[in-house]
Amino acid sequence: MAEGGEPAIGILLLDYGGPIIRGSTGDVTTPRKLGDIGNAASYRYPVFFHTVKGLTFDRVLAGGAECERLVVEAAKELETCGVRGISSDCGFLISFQQAVSQALRIPVLLSSMLQLPMVAAASGSRRPVALITATDAAFGRSMLELAGVPADTPIIVRGLQREPHFKEAILEGSADTLDWDVIGQEVVKVVQETIEEQPETGAIVFECSLLPPYSGLVRETTGLPVFDFITLIDFLYAGTQ
Repeated sequence: MAEGGEPAIGILLLDYGGPIIRGSTGDVTTPRKLGDIGNAASYRYPVFFHTVKGLTFDRVLAGGAECERLVVEAAKELETCGVRGISSDCGFLISFQQAVSQALRIPVLLSSMLQLPMVAAASGSRRPVALITATDAAFGRSMLELAGVPADTPIIVRGLQREPHFKEAILEGSADTLDWDVIGQEVVKVVQETIEEQPETGAIVFECSLLPPYSGLVRETTGLPVFDFITLIDFLYAGTQ
């Protein structure tokens, strides 16, 4: 838990062991950059982290009753710790949003994609919203429906799985080190390519919880508003305190 009092927000973490990270200030052994969902310093209020043992990224993508049970039980544990709201560090947990929110008495916002309807409304019905995700492989419309996005809402989904370093370091875990600077370059590249294809893009939403550290850079580069897990959790905090 972050210092400064009782936990305000509980955050479910995937069971993930990332590579060593190489940055401009030297190598470190923690895969949590400032701005990352799993870094307590990313918040201006106390948070409580709970790693869901056995809940890997691959299992989340596969889904299923057992995966749902793990998430629901972990969320209930957080609720007993006294948190006032619960989020997560993976946008694909949208698959379990309904099950978890129905099982708890406190507010639950598991995915940054839950912001899509609001962001789309703010951008105007004819201005598409770019959704940047860890992977768009097998990303069907059903995922957007789970987030409450109306069928006629223009959403451009772009994955990072084709970017070499993101693929090796994040999705495959095969890289010896993770270079945050390279990841940032790849994120900006994908965003810029998306806007070149769709110049009318009105806003950007990051699905992946590793991307908030680059939100400021993307805002500065594109001039567009960017919404991510931090903006979602800040919203949850503001409504529960």
